[in-house]
Amino acid sequence: MTIKQLYRGILRSMKAYPSTNRGLMKEAIVLDVADWKLLTDELEILKAEKRMRMLYGHVQMWEIKMEEVLRPND
Repeated sequence: MTIKQLYRGILRSMKAYPSTNRGLMKEAIVLDVADWKLLTDELEILKAEKRMRMLYGHVQMWEIKMEEVLRPND
């Protein structure tokens, strides 16, 4: 998955993220990614990519969990 796909996936998933601070979190993510675009050190770039992958995994986990919770019991 490319960095752009991760970023778009995070922003898409933030629309349904279960938090009252969802808007502030989305704004913070956008600002962080803007800062990451300016990185030149290879190690810092790798760290930023890892943080983005971890964040993507976190929001995906919540999306899956909410589907599981909202699924009718059979």
